[in-house]
Amino acid sequence: MKAERSRWAGNSPSCLLKPASAGSIPFAERPESKRLLELLKPGDIIVSPKLDRMFRSALDALQTIEELKRRKVSLLLLDLS
Repeated sequence: MKAERSRWAGNSPSCLLKPASAGSIPFAERPESKRLLELLKPGDIIVSPKLDRMFRSALDALQTIEELKRRKVSLLLLDLS
């Protein structure tokens, strides 16, 4: 699945979905993540099944989440275990 913008019905925010990636490449350096980050606008939501599917290290997670907060983008993790 490629990163793409989809709209929910009504006044709900847009939702951006990011596919799982393998390896130790930081989130912002992966090709599809770069595309996703280009599409983001304030109020968007990124949905990920698990924290460890999106980020490769605690530092990667912290840096990315800080950038998302700065851009007023939300992150929804479906499973925190």
